[in-house]
Amino acid sequence: MDDKICEHLASLTKDASLVLLFYPVKNEPNLLSLAKNLLTAGVSVAFPISVKDTTTLDFRKISSLDELKEGAYGIPEPPANKPNRIALEGAICITPALAVDMRGFRLGYGKGYYDRFFKSNPSVRKIGVAYQSFIARSLPFDEHDIPLDLIITEKGAIVPNG
Repeated sequence: MDDKICEHLASLTKDASLVLLFYPVKNEPNLLSLAKNLLTAGVSVAFPISVKDTTTLDFRKISSLDELKEGAYGIPEPPANKPNRIALEGAICITPALAVDMRGFRLGYGKGYYDRFFKSNPSVRKIGVAYQSFIARSLPFDEHDIPLDLIITEKGAIVPNG
């Protein structure tokens, strides 16, 4: 299923100037093969550093997955000494989700990292990834939750109707 998700994402990201990815944990789709392919093709790729005290994400470009080291919450992250000034205009943010509904609202781990990031960076295209079995008709959401622009599963793309 991960390979199928990566195939669908490859067509959406091949001409991107910057793709923001995540390191998979628990039941999240593993997109590391997509990251390798994008880096090989010369597409800029960045992964987040989770800043615990502000519950914000600080994306840093990498040139190899080997640069990622254990960071906050035990999740591999770029080193903190990587330059952090990257232009996010037009970036595509591939976003993890425990579940996603047909309106584009997602459930994460409950700390709001991605919602804060999206609020601060409204020009970033928000593409959620989840397995088809994790798509729900409707999920609860709060006023600070920001819906996704597109959802990708192993079966293909879903355009939210919210």
